[in-house]
Amino acid sequence: MLFFNSYFNHSSGVALNEGADRWEESFYLAGPDPYYNMRLAQIMGETGKYMGGQVDPLLNYPIGRVSERPPLFVTTTVASAHGLSFITGTDFWDALRMCMLFIPAICGALLIFPVYYMGKVVFNYKVGIFAALLVAITPIHMTAGHGSSYSLFDHDSFLLLLFAITFALLLKMYKEKNARRGYFYAALAGVAYGAIQLSWTAAYGICWMMITFVGFIFILDIWKNKYKNDLFYKKMLSFSAVGVIISYPWYMEIGKMFSYPLFIFIIIIFIYILYRVLAKYWRLWIISIPTIIISGIIGIMLLGVFFEYLPEGALKDAVGILAMGKGIYTNKVSMTIAEAGGVNFSYLGMAFGPSGFVMALLGSFYFIWRMIKQKFQTYQLFFIYIFFFYIWMLIASARFINDLVPTVCLLNGFVIYEIVSRLHFERMFPTFKFKERTINVHWYHITALEGTIMVLIAPWILPTPNFLFNNTYFFIQLVAMLTWIKVFEESKWIQKLLRS
Repeated sequence: MLFFNSYFNHSSGVALNEGADRWEESFYLAGPDPYYNMRLAQIMGETGKYMGGQVDPLLNYPIGRVSERPPLFVTTTVASAHGLSFITGTDFWDALRMCMLFIPAICGALLIFPVYYMGKVVFNYKVGIFAALLVAITPIHMTAGHGSSYSLFDHDSFLLLLFAITFALLLKMYKEKNARRGYFYAALAGVAYGAIQLSWTAAYGICWMMITFVGFIFILDIWKNKYKNDLFYKKMLSFSAVGVIISYPWYMEIGKMFSYPLFIFIIIIFIYILYRVLAKYWRLWIISIPTIIISGIIGIMLLGVFFEYLPEGALKDAVGILAMGKGIYTNKVSMTIAEAGGVNFSYLGMAFGPSGFVMALLGSFYFIWRMIKQKFQTYQLFFIYIFFFYIWMLIASARFINDLVPTVCLLNGFVIYEIVSRLHFERMFPTFKFKERTINVHWYHITALEGTIMVLIAPWILPTPNFLFNNTYFFIQLVAMLTWIKVFEESKWIQKLLRS
């Protein structure tokens, strides 16, 4: 992955301008946002302080505006530059330039680890291996304006890594039956959730994702007349509380006392109290569910009437989204940005190869069918919810297409695994026990391998005319990958490590 998103840009030298007189002109960054991040990193390198909560004259020039860009991404880059300078003895500014160019690519490459872990939790470790491989060859993840390319000094790949870590830990939290371990995973997920709030001004997206999922589980519990799910709500409260504790100092710094994480935390408390009241006094779902929904709609409409009089903050933003139909891009200026528009299907399809997104949809339908047979496990619901939530977000903004990378790769890995596991490819590998045996290869093994490559894997990265050579190459690669999986199964210590 790191080779694909870095080598060609780095070896060509297009990102460097060695003859420049000033440090900020000695390299080229991709896009306008990276240059503002460079400005913040340069000021922090010179003064030792992050310019957050202060008026920046270059924002809303010439009037100026308070900089509300969270500090974690830039401070991580500057801290990494200090560490690199100390270890290697290079000049700090050379180290900072190198970190600015490489950190997005490194974060993009690190994504394979939480994706593997998500696959292991939701499916099994083999699906995780397939999904990690697909992440490394996904076009949109390597080359897009919100991807992980070398010299793209923006927070997108950094955020995607944090999102994937948060989702992986939440999936493990939902699956964990032991209460103490569940709270431990909730706290770890809360740390990553708080880190997201410290990395992106529009991080309230994950807040809405979490509260709508909690509301969905709440309605599902009432409908099923199941009031023994206290542990779920307590773990969500722990997760949300840790996120509030970590992120609240930053919101205080920029003057937003009523932050989104705090707002979501209060809503979860209210939902839990309502859950306990219904469990004790009012179990009839045919009355309680319509009453809750109608009361919520009336409350939002009343807040919408008084929208102009609400104080600035999370509550007003929430009412604007729910009652006034506002989204992330709310004015005519922001709507001029290319990422503010939605995406058509051709762009969505080619982002993951001609078959990637379609196979992910088919895999999601099959996964839902299996999930229904297994009586709606919470972690399974959350996984499929993430996938469809980001598809819905894509309707509003093309900016979220990269956030689909983990779930699309996992669902494609799930489809590949189902094909491979049903054709008994282990019959091709009896010689792994190092005895004299004949390799037993059937026609359907070759057909399935070629079909998997041509339909699922090759189209992701093979828009070249020399398809026969590339197809043969990836046939060999897939056989090699299946071989290594078989080796993992035969090696007890590797198997124990992967399943630990």
